[in-house]
Amino acid sequence: MAAMLHRGLYSLGVITCIATVSIRCYYRLCRSEQEKEKKGQREGTQIQASEEKWEALIAPGMRKEDEGNVRAWKLYTEAENGRFALKLRFEPNARFPNHWHGSAEWCFVAKGEFRDNYGTKKAGDFFFNEKASPHRELQAGVKGCELWVVKDKGTNPPMLPPYEHKCPFG
Repeated sequence: MAAMLHRGLYSLGVITCIATVSIRCYYRLCRSEQEKEKKGQREGTQIQASEEKWEALIAPGMRKEDEGNVRAWKLYTEAENGRFALKLRFEPNARFPNHWHGSAEWCFVAKGEFRDNYGTKKAGDFFFNEKASPHRELQAGVKGCELWVVKDKGTNPPMLPPYEHKCPFG
């Protein structure tokens, strides 16, 4: 090898370049395999419509006539942080009691119409509720509605004494 170096067949620069490229390629291959393994560990979860598990949602302060007219289907809960996804189904004109948001909530109106203290939302609308925000006057439209919700872990305490005018989260 030393003789070849002296003859100019392989200069030190070329050998260094080849070694560097080889190491980089090996590193990328290893890293790519590790990323594939990680992705395999975090595969998506698919919920089939045939797996529907609707449960009546009864909350403190709910009117008797609305009991059983608001249903929830919890789709998924992340083990690491408790964030969860659910579908909410409101029968026509069903109401949900006033409450505070104990965590952030992202909502999509999939079907029907929904009204709250922030206005009317129709199928296709998206809205976000921040932690500690009030949610009042929730009512489905005349044809009912279905909401798809992603929510951070937390509770939604009712706006009943002593928290009817003051948020318990700050």
